[in-house]
Amino acid sequence: MAERVGRDFVPLLIDVDNDQETPAKYGVTAMPTLVIADAAGEVQVKSVGAPFDNPKDAVKWFDDVAQALKDLPALEKAFNESKNADVVTAGKLIDSHTKLGQDDKARKVCESILEGRDPKDTAVADVRIKFADLLMRGDEPDKAAEQLKQVLKLLAKDDKRLVDVRMKLIDCRLYADDVAGLDKDIETLYAELLKAKDDRAIDAAMKWTQVVVWFGGEEDDAKAKANALKARSQFLACAKELTSSKRAVEAKFFAAYVGHDTTEKEAAIKEMKEIAAAGVDPWSDHAKSVLEQWEGGKDG
Repeated sequence: MAERVGRDFVPLLIDVDNDQETPAKYGVTAMPTLVIADAAGEVQVKSVGAPFDNPKDAVKWFDDVAQALKDLPALEKAFNESKNADVVTAGKLIDSHTKLGQDDKARKVCESILEGRDPKDTAVADVRIKFADLLMRGDEPDKAAEQLKQVLKLLAKDDKRLVDVRMKLIDCRLYADDVAGLDKDIETLYAELLKAKDDRAIDAAMKWTQVVVWFGGEEDDAKAKANALKARSQFLACAKELTSSKRAVEAKFFAAYVGHDTTEKEAAIKEMKEIAAAGVDPWSDHAKSVLEQWEGGKDG
């Protein structure tokens, strides 16, 4: 890790108890805060909290940041010379700004490309998708949904981006609490993905569970348990159809998890114990934690 950082950066650890001037200069008010500045002291990247969870992710993060910093000047020059019209360069520039945490700059590039464009222009579909991601991070799910709905009108039925766009739109609607009819939309997508043996069917099953089981607010206990059983059947179907996928154990975990408070409780507990004993990272550890909770409730 130290070798990777030292390849492109000069690392400095500031003791804020003994040096309050430096943190103040860079607007640091919380710990930890990671700041990358250029030789003149101008901030290039600032992250409150670690932008990675482990050494492997940290190496990738520094790789991405270093590459983005190297690419940015040439991309900005090329984009300006195109009079903000080069869609391909715009996409690369948006990605570089995003990797550096410069969402405001990335949004401006999106807006400059989309301004005055024909809504039917398929060339800017990827820019609209990137713009939707930025809008979601900016807590604007309704505007993000507008961009994604426009993209859906542009993409052909066999376009590989279609599923991801539909998934993103579901996330927008979940975030905006726009859930009327959303369960049916998710079921349709789930069925298509399961038929294609696409492991994103697990993601669709999870979203259906979020909408109907966990956040559905079902007051009728019998109906709530029926919904949980349906969610369980979706995950079990994923586990059965996706046996060659590394995510099959994930489907089994959630099938057991949602089945605990249903008529299939005993089977769910047995399945969770099997996952705990399988030694599959990270699901075995998750299963052990869940079993401890269940056993605390006298399920053991």
